[in-house]
Amino acid sequence: MKVNAIMKERADSEQRLVLVVEDELLIREFVCELLDLEGYASVAVENADLALAELIKDAERFDLLLTDIRMPGSMDGVELANKTHDSWPQLPILVMSGHETRESSGVGQEVIFLRKPWTFGQMIDSVEEALRVHSS
Repeated sequence: MKVNAIMKERADSEQRLVLVVEDELLIREFVCELLDLEGYASVAVENADLALAELIKDAERFDLLLTDIRMPGSMDGVELANKTHDSWPQLPILVMSGHETRESSGVGQEVIFLRKPWTFGQMIDSVEEALRVHSS
C-alpha cells in the first residue's frame, strides 16, 4: 500500500511533454504558455518537417503530439499525424484546425480533434482526453 502511494505520487509529479506543431508564432507561443500554466512541458516547432525530425531524434520523450493541419513545409499536419501513428503508434495525437473537420481532414486513424477557435478549457480538456484515451 505504501509503495503504491509513492509510485502514484511520482507519476503525478512527472511533467508530461507535448510536441506542439503550429506555424503561427502567436498561437504556438500561446499554446505553450497555456500548457505550462496547466503543468505540462512543451517543445514547439513551426512545421511538420521539424516535428518529424524531433520525433526521429527521440520520440519516446514525448507524451503527446499536438499539431495544426495547414502549415508550410514539405508535409502538413495530416501527413505528420499519419506518419507518427505508423512509426510511433503509442504516441497520442491531438489535431487542431480552423479549416478541416475530423471527417474531412484525411487523418487515417483515431485522433482527438480540436476545432479552432478553441477556448482555454477546450484545449486543456482535449489534451487530457488524448492522454487518457490513449492510456486506457
